[in-house]
Amino acid sequence: MKGDHSKKRSEAEFSYDLHSAAGFGALYDAYAVKIWSHIFMRIRLREEANDLSSQVFFKTWEYVKKGNSITNVKSFLYRTADNAIIDWSRANKNVASIDESIEESGNEPAYHERFEEATLAKDQAQGVYEKLALLSEKERSLLLMRFVEEFEIEEIAQILGKSTGAIAVAVHRALKHLQSHIHS
Repeated sequence: MKGDHSKKRSEAEFSYDLHSAAGFGALYDAYAVKIWSHIFMRIRLREEANDLSSQVFFKTWEYVKKGNSITNVKSFLYRTADNAIIDWSRANKNVASIDESIEESGNEPAYHERFEEATLAKDQAQGVYEKLALLSEKERSLLLMRFVEEFEIEEIAQILGKSTGAIAVAVHRALKHLQSHIHS
């Protein structure tokens, strides 16, 4: 929830016993959907998002089992997810998303009860995705983290290992860049 800093603080301060199955299970329960959404919003392929989110937790488990400690679990998970996205993108440059495959085939399923609303929402979302696609991966990632996932500037800075000032400026510039594409 945007503006509800007490929830974010308590979530960030919550400590997980990552060396126990129960503690790691609690971590998974708390972050699995968030990490999956983070990945899906960038690659827009469900099965690959499932695979990559599984890899994130597997790599985290391996890291901890080697005796390493994690001071900020949230930052570690999101940084691991970003690295997995980058690795996947490099290996799969020519993979089309399900939306692109449906558009090319012309066989879009009509299963929504309120077809007009669904079509309008899809058209609006497609318009935003088209404009976001014009941005660099870095700009797109920053805007999705800030405005879709509702991360605070401080959280993004921690995840990316940058200063809050640098992130604030980068988000502002990315937003201006997106606005220039929308108005052109």
